[in-house]
Amino acid sequence: MSRVFFLGSGASAAAGAPLIGDFMPAAAARALERSRTRSRPITENRLYAFLNLAFGVGEAQFRAMALREAGPQKKVSGSAPADPDFMFVLGALDVAISEGTSFGQSIVRKASRGGPTKGYDLSGNELARVRQELLSSVVAAFGRGPATSSLYANFVAALQPTDKLITTNWDTLLDFAIQSLNRDVDYGARPMTYVDAAEKPDNAEAPVLPLHKLHGSLNWLFCPRCSLVYANRRQNTAPIRGKRPYYVRCHVCAPKKDSSLQAELEAVLVSPTLLKTYRIAQLKQVWINAQSALALADEWVFVGYSLPIDDMWVVAMLLRAAATQRSFKQCPKITVVDRSGEPVRSRYARLLGWPVLDGGSDFAEYVQRMSRDLYNYPREWNES
Repeated sequence: MSRVFFLGSGASAAAGAPLIGDFMPAAAARALERSRTRSRPITENRLYAFLNLAFGVGEAQFRAMALREAGPQKKVSGSAPADPDFMFVLGALDVAISEGTSFGQSIVRKASRGGPTKGYDLSGNELARVRQELLSSVVAAFGRGPATSSLYANFVAALQPTDKLITTNWDTLLDFAIQSLNRDVDYGARPMTYVDAAEKPDNAEAPVLPLHKLHGSLNWLFCPRCSLVYANRRQNTAPIRGKRPYYVRCHVCAPKKDSSLQAELEAVLVSPTLLKTYRIAQLKQVWINAQSALALADEWVFVGYSLPIDDMWVVAMLLRAAATQRSFKQCPKITVVDRSGEPVRSRYARLLGWPVLDGGSDFAEYVQRMSRDLYNYPREWNES
């Protein structure tokens, strides 16, 4: 029996990855640190200028938001306004950049050496820089999280040989858990070059496990000139503004000895907003392979994925896979593991028109049941 596991943010949160609510405090903290390093007031920062103009975030609220990045031990006194929602902020930026609209002139940016007061025109490239600063903060937030996860390691150990994985998550906890059990990840995208931190080829030597990452990954980099995607199965490589680890330039479409001719690599991270773009060909191939896996599977297991309305791309993919199953008069067994329980299961049942089983609310308990059930499957999987 073939199974497909679809893992959402709830699965990675259970494994220790940061939540979406951590991203705005992380962005504010990075902006303040950059301002201190450059000995400039926070009012000259692009992210602050945008949040101030678009969301009414003042300097006191911005600093309070940055304090929350340090965790619950750093409490903010008083009743501070709620942080802007990360999805709203990133969504507003994506729409404005896509449509070429502007939020107007930012309020203050004082030029150095007594020059005239200037402001950011919050449109075009300026908004793109704000967006890059936001995504850099997300990468930094994941970088402060755990590098490994025992929950994911136990999950991978309980998988069957025909199982396939799909995820909307950027983090690499699952990727590294697969590696820790002497298996290699196959992202199912071509052309994709697997390299290590020393930029040397890292070809699969162990049995591979398909992992379709629909929204990209923190260990993928894309060359905008030759369209090659680099993947590192063992380390995160997404560039962080001001701190770019490992290789950041393509060594395929220009001589390796002359970095000035090499194209700068970009992170492959699709933002979790309504306006998603999949311009990279390898991502489209990932989606095709994910849909094919669902269409052929006997069982679908959704873990920590609440089927949000903004993920219409996923909804459409599920419906296409369901249509293929129906054309062969098949009905996959569908199980949902989610803390929200019945409301989420009902959402799946209304969408797909099939019965949906309750897999429980706790991912760790579900993995324990998987481990117990593993003894019912052929022993050679354990010996592979």
